[in-house]
Amino acid sequence: MIGVEEAAEILNLSPGTVKNHCAEGKITAKKIGKTWIIDKRTLNK
Repeated sequence: MIGVEEAAEILNLSPGTVKNHCAEGKITAKKIGKTWIIDKRTLNK
């Protein structure tokens, strides 16, 4: 499990874009409070 910042580095995207993709369901993630938690294994799919 990783956060938005690390996912942004892996995907070469801005953190804001990663958050938008999470909200739209383009990236599999769970929101805990105000924080998106992303399963690193799903980023390459």
